[in-house]
Amino acid sequence: MLLSCHSCHKEYVASHKTTGQPFICSKCQGRHKESPSQTKLGLHPALERKLANATGEGKKDRYSPVAPKNDMNSLPQIPGFDIAYQVGRGAMGSVYRAREKKSGRLVAIKVLSQELSLRGDLVARFEREAYALKSLTDKNVVTIIDAGHVEDLHYFVMEFIEGITLRARINRGPLSLLEAAFITSSILHGLKAAHKHGIIHRDLKPENVLLAYDNSDFSSQPQRVVLVDFGLVGIGALVFDPHPNLTRSRVTMGTVNYMAPEQHIDAKRVDHRSDLYSAGVIFFEMLTGDLPLGRYLMPSERDLDLPKSVDIILANALAPNVDQRYASADDFIKELESSLCEQKDEQPKQTQDFLGGRFTKLYNKIRYPFLLIIAASFFAAGIKLSLSKNSVPLTPKTHIINKKNTP
Repeated sequence: MLLSCHSCHKEYVASHKTTGQPFICSKCQGRHKESPSQTKLGLHPALERKLANATGEGKKDRYSPVAPKNDMNSLPQIPGFDIAYQVGRGAMGSVYRAREKKSGRLVAIKVLSQELSLRGDLVARFEREAYALKSLTDKNVVTIIDAGHVEDLHYFVMEFIEGITLRARINRGPLSLLEAAFITSSILHGLKAAHKHGIIHRDLKPENVLLAYDNSDFSSQPQRVVLVDFGLVGIGALVFDPHPNLTRSRVTMGTVNYMAPEQHIDAKRVDHRSDLYSAGVIFFEMLTGDLPLGRYLMPSERDLDLPKSVDIILANALAPNVDQRYASADDFIKELESSLCEQKDEQPKQTQDFLGGRFTKLYNKIRYPFLLIIAASFFAAGIKLSLSKNSVPLTPKTHIINKKNTP
């Protein structure tokens, strides 16, 4: 419950007061008495004023409670689909889980936000990206089923993928070189298919990589790696462009920690090699758990048990100069495959060295106790042999004589 001063409009939380009792404002020292009709419930005053200014109602009554417009629970109506619920929501719009009425299959529908739908150039770009992705048939790129609009509602329909994001997998724990290389190689295969059609992702990051597992066994290697959200961040960066008809060569597109250096300077210079840089950042993060920011350390400098070729791969992928990076996703994939072959060749030798060193340590640890046990065994055997020689055997004749002498 909030109480408001009539003079200076300072709000108080009336947790220990009862309505109708007078109180003194600590700011203006005014004495007031709140009535039940004047008591405000619900929103925080700062949020209340912000919402009031946004809706234009703050000029009428600055301190009157304002109910925010909330459309998160409202489901869009798209012909041919039964929309169940909202899966996610972001700056670009919302994603809904739905079922196609004709085929009965599960799908994901991404709906462009209302703010973006007001810009004709952004709507055209959104539809162009959707139809371009619809032409892709690669298993490492999300499949676009349909795209269209219902009045001012623009959308495209994708396959629904049961799994987790790469970000969730990284948060679960470190990845081995084999798993990290498999995921990176799958990402590069998806980029290769997109680049052939002239599509640049521009916002490649772990949150935009989905991992599908067999029987939801997240401890095993994923069965499929899928890229999503191609080019949408480019649309989001232009939302507040005051001159939509002018050139956009200076627009920044992407997520800062995964962006190539040229993306920070001039978006017009961005090509497919910027996506390869982002893939290198993801590969680096999967192996080290860190991001290559500032003067970062390579895996070999972190005492990680990885081949030296991994440093070379990361150096080529993360080169600040775009001309020093891999020229294509194919070149990146070939280097990854050769690195894995190198690790397989070194593994038997490393295993042999490990077992040999382990046996040597074990021998050095137990050799002295072992020698003492052997010496004690020989000593005990010698004593037993000596006692057996000094003892007189009892013959049958002696036994009879002793029996006769017995009274």
